[in-house]
Amino acid sequence: AYLTACGGGGGGSDENPAPGTLDASFGTGGIVITDYEYGGSSTYLEINAMAIQSDGKIVVAGYIDNEDNNTEDFIVARYNSNGTLDDTFGTNGMAITDFNDKEDRATAIAIQTDGKIVVAGITDRAGNVNFALARYNINGELDNSFSSGKVTTDLGTNQNDNAYAIALQLDGKIVVVGYTYDSSVNKFAVVRYNSNGAIDTGFGNSGIVKTEIPSSSNAYASSVAIDNSGKIIVAGSAHVSGKNVFVLARYNSSNGTLDNGFDSDGIVTTEFGSNSATASALALQSDGKIVVAGTTINSSSPGALNYALARYNTNGSLDNSFGSTGKVETYINNDQQYTNIYAMKIQSNGKIVVAGNKDKHCAFARYNADGTVDTTFGSNGFVFKTIGNESVINSLALQSDGKIVAGGYMEDSDSSTSNFLLMRLWP
Repeated sequence: AYLTACGGGGGGSDENPAPGTLDASFGTGGIVITDYEYGGSSTYLEINAMAIQSDGKIVVAGYIDNEDNNTEDFIVARYNSNGTLDDTFGTNGMAITDFNDKEDRATAIAIQTDGKIVVAGITDRAGNVNFALARYNINGELDNSFSSGKVTTDLGTNQNDNAYAIALQLDGKIVVVGYTYDSSVNKFAVVRYNSNGAIDTGFGNSGIVKTEIPSSSNAYASSVAIDNSGKIIVAGSAHVSGKNVFVLARYNSSNGTLDNGFDSDGIVTTEFGSNSATASALALQSDGKIVVAGTTINSSSPGALNYALARYNTNGSLDNSFGSTGKVETYINNDQQYTNIYAMKIQSNGKIVVAGNKDKHCAFARYNADGTVDTTFGSNGFVFKTIGNESVINSLALQSDGKIVAGGYMEDSDSSTSNFLLMRLWP
């Protein structure tokens, strides 16, 4: 097996590059593409999550279609700040982890204060899907002090437990969220682990909390954050009255119960008129306000999709100073069938960066703190890039200098393979 990556590149010539332009000092013209080959044949790679170490190195996690055993595996890679692979990590910059020949996909990543890397995702064997975690030492080796380096969790008798987000508490405990199929509906699932990988039995029911969203047929948690008081905030979507709505839930960190100080029952649902809304990203502002981003389907123009954001006060009420009554929808155009937000970060100046795709293009947008589109970013607030046959951004991170790093994947011309895709933009 061998891997290749676009690396190097020189600095940009502009003293003050425009916000949203590619950073030429990263990879080749601001772009890094990483391929992995088995026996001379390319395979599928996809970045789903990203984090930046204190030394500026970039760590990504996703999955690789492992042709050696005909399964998918976790893959974690580390890059230097210029976009080259860090060959001190794993094997030539990459670590591949198999959960007993199962179909494994990493979906979330977090870096502990000691530098160890915790990755969460799913492992699927013959349709039995479980939460999966792996922890790596700084050099990319599995950390044997974390169980055997790998932990799987079956949330019950069902066969559909999907983990999508991770957060670390100040005490070192690990919170993983997603959804579980339970009693004929999908519910929010929150699982807490001790720092050694063991389930925290003092949390919820033997470490697991399942939350059915009122009046919903199905609910899916997609993101998580820990607020300044240590409470756990989970965002996602639920199907209510024939359409999807944004959902926020806040849990007490002491035992996993819903926080009744958050909209009286711990749960907030938000409709976007008649549009169906799917939430995919969550971020906390420095003042504690909560921003959720995702996509709405325009009911008045079938097939058209909008970028959608909502901002909440710390008590769960919509923040009326943001957009219109706390909500913002940005119409892209009605001939694009695949327009989605998958990631979001809030800059130190309060501006909100979102990313995902528009049809087959990587897509970025930036909003001012009041919810208006920031027209100083890219072209009137948007950046669209076509790389390969199709490209998608799944994750975002902000460097200490404010630069925006994005990760996802790009497909080749015939869609037979896909590669890791990294981009860096000026803030």
